[in-house]
Amino acid sequence: MKKNKKAFRYSMNSSVIIVGAIIITLLLNAILVTLNDRFSLEIDFTEDGIYELTDTSKELLGKIEDDIKVLMFTDGTESEQISMIRNVLSKYTQQNSKITVEEVDLVKDPSALAGYQDIIETDKFTLGSLVLSNGVKSEFVSSANFITTDGQSNIERSVTSKLANFVDGMSLSAITFTTGHGETKASSAETVLETDAYQVESLDTLTQDFPADKNSMIIVNAPQNDFSAEEIEKLDQYLDRGGNVMINFDPQIMQRLERLESYLESDWGIIRNNNIVLDQNRMLSGSQISLVEFGDHEIIDPVSDGQKEVATALSNSFEISGELPSSVTVDVVLKSSPEATETDVASLASGSSKADAKTGEFNLMLAATRENYLMQENETYTGRLVVCGSEAMFDALTLEARFANEDVLLNTVNWMKGSDSGITVRSKLMPGGSLTITQGHFWTWFVILIVIIPLGLLASGLVIWLRRRYK
Repeated sequence: MKKNKKAFRYSMNSSVIIVGAIIITLLLNAILVTLNDRFSLEIDFTEDGIYELTDTSKELLGKIEDDIKVLMFTDGTESEQISMIRNVLSKYTQQNSKITVEEVDLVKDPSALAGYQDIIETDKFTLGSLVLSNGVKSEFVSSANFITTDGQSNIERSVTSKLANFVDGMSLSAITFTTGHGETKASSAETVLETDAYQVESLDTLTQDFPADKNSMIIVNAPQNDFSAEEIEKLDQYLDRGGNVMINFDPQIMQRLERLESYLESDWGIIRNNNIVLDQNRMLSGSQISLVEFGDHEIIDPVSDGQKEVATALSNSFEISGELPSSVTVDVVLKSSPEATETDVASLASGSSKADAKTGEFNLMLAATRENYLMQENETYTGRLVVCGSEAMFDALTLEARFANEDVLLNTVNWMKGSDSGITVRSKLMPGGSLTITQGHFWTWFVILIVIIPLGLLASGLVIWLRRRYK
C-alpha cells in the first residue's frame, strides 16, 4: 500500500511537471510571438543580410514622423515571394511604429485599387505590389522587380527608396540623359536609377537650358555626333556653377568628336585615345568582357572592400595632361592591368594587329573636379566630371549580378550629387539551396560530426554505466 502511494505521488509529481512545462512553453511561445511583432528576434546568417534592414534604411526610418500605411495587394494565396515581402515589411514596422502594414485581398475586395489608379502603373502591377500613403500623398512600389532572375532581392531597396519621399529634404532630383547626338539609350542604367527612386529625364542640349540645380546630374551616353560650339558653352557654364556631368564613350565609334574632346583636353586636362584596350589576362573566357583594376578614388573605395569585381567590354583609354588647368584635379577610378594592350578600332575590326600597339596600364575611367569662384555671389562652386571609355560598363553590364558595376554607377551618382542625396541600398543575394565547401572543410566537419561527437557521447555513456554498475 505504501509503495502504491509512493508510486502515485511520483506519478502526480511527474504529471504536474509535464503539464507545467507545457504551460510554460506555451506562455513563452505566446510572449515571443508578441515580442517578434515589435522586435526582430531572428538571427540573420545570410551573406547579404537578406532578413535584416541595412543601416541606411534604419537611418531613414528614424527620420519618418508621419503615420504611413503600407498596403500590400494579394489574391489571398500564399507564395514564397509574398512571405518574403511580408517578412521584410515586418522589419520596417519593428523599427518605426508609425509604419503599419495592411494586406488587401483583391479577390475579396477588387475595388481596393480604385483610390490609387492615378499612381499605380498598370503595366508594372503584380501581386505583392505596394502602396505607401501618409493620407496626403501616396507612392506606388511595383513588385515586378522585387526578385530578379539571377537571385537578387530588391524589396528593401525599392521600399526604402520610396519612403525617402516622405521625409523632408530627402526627395531626389532628376538624372538627365542628353539627346540630339545619336546617344545610345542606357536602358539598364535607367532601370537601376529608377529602382533607386531617381526620376530619369531627357535633355536636348541644343534647344533646352541646362538644369539650374547644382545637385542635378547629366549623363551623355555614347554620343555619335559632336556637340556644337553653343552646346559646349552651355556645358561649361553648367559645370562652372557646380553641375555634374558623366560622359560614357562608345569605343567602336571611330570618328573623333572634335569640339567635345578638345574641350575635355583644354579645360579639364583629359585626353581621349581613339584606341581600344584589350586585357587578355583579365578577359573572361569566350567573351570580350574583362575585369578591371581599381584606382584611388572615393567612388571606388566601397567597392574595393567587397568581393565583387568590376567588368568592362571594349573600352577607350584616357590620358591625364601633364599640366592640368588651374583648379582642376583628375583622379583614376578604373584602369586596366599592366599587361593590357591598346590597338586601334580599324585593326580590331579587320582582325589584324597593330605593329606599334602599346602594352601597359591604361586609364578606363577618370573623375575630375574644378573649382570656380564667382565674385558677384561670393561663392565657390565645384563642378564634377566623370569620363568612362565604355558605355557598356554602365549599361549592358550594369544589371549583371556577378559584377559590381551597378555599385560603381550609384557611387558615382552619390559622389556627384552629395552623399546625403542618395539612398544607397543595394540588391541583396537570395540564400541558395546548397552550400559549397572545400575538401579540407568537408573532412574537418566529417571528423567532428561523424567521429568526435559520437565517440564523445559513447564515452560519456560508458562512464555513467560503469559508475552505476560498480556503485
